[in-house]
Amino acid sequence: MKQPHVLPQFARRVRSALPLVLVALLAQGLAGQSCGTKEQQQKLASPVQALGNLYEHPGGVVEAELVLVSTKEKEHVFLDSAREVQVRLEYGEAIPLTKDASRAGRWAVTSTENPALTFSAGKRYAFSFRLEDEPLAGDQGSSYFQGEVVAIDDPVIPVATSNAAQGFSLDLDVGQAFTGSRRGVLRVFGPTGALVHDNFDLTHPRFDGSKHAELIQQPKITVPASAFQTAGNYRVVLYTMNYAAGFDEHLSAELGWLSGFMAGSAGELLVEVK
Repeated sequence: MKQPHVLPQFARRVRSALPLVLVALLAQGLAGQSCGTKEQQQKLASPVQALGNLYEHPGGVVEAELVLVSTKEKEHVFLDSAREVQVRLEYGEAIPLTKDASRAGRWAVTSTENPALTFSAGKRYAFSFRLEDEPLAGDQGSSYFQGEVVAIDDPVIPVATSNAAQGFSLDLDVGQAFTGSRRGVLRVFGPTGALVHDNFDLTHPRFDGSKHAELIQQPKITVPASAFQTAGNYRVVLYTMNYAAGFDEHLSAELGWLSGFMAGSAGELLVEVK
């Protein structure tokens, strides 16, 4: 992984949900018109939502995960019936993802478990899976699904702009790192190594526009006080991810339009909380 760059602290705050609004308007427009392509109409009708993520963690371990949700009913639920869940680096071998026994709807694999999983910036990764006779998948109940994303290796180290203290929030500046197709995932690990904050929570099946809105796009971030309940050393890990979602041409039409795929690497800030 190449050395991360530290961005300046003077970037002005830009907090906008405009991309999500545009996608929502597009979806409404396509749903109400016959001019949308067959693939777009199929994507709008599909209740099968998938999030595939490829992370290069600090230290070099690579992890691929896929989370599946059905939005067929009012109450969204995880899908556990997928088979042949795998990720493939372009021109490389297919690497199977294992069902996570501790979490519904999630499959994952790390490079520690399978050394064939490597991180290559600029290369395309394809997540794929099959469903057979799955009522929660609607008309896509017997389909093959695939989503692709190109990995980037341009990590950013966040800059703390407030003092770290027990029971207080922490302000961070990441500059203009998250523009275009770039999104940020922020995780904070406490003194024991336990995860105490994750801005992109995939442990519940609520799956709508707000899920994608949790991804970092703005130059300034506030980690809530709830993350810093004890004194000690904390690791603030920021993943800079390339993001492909919705009607992107590299997501198969069988995937619901709320699906998204990301791949990137991490910058890390160590914080002492007193």
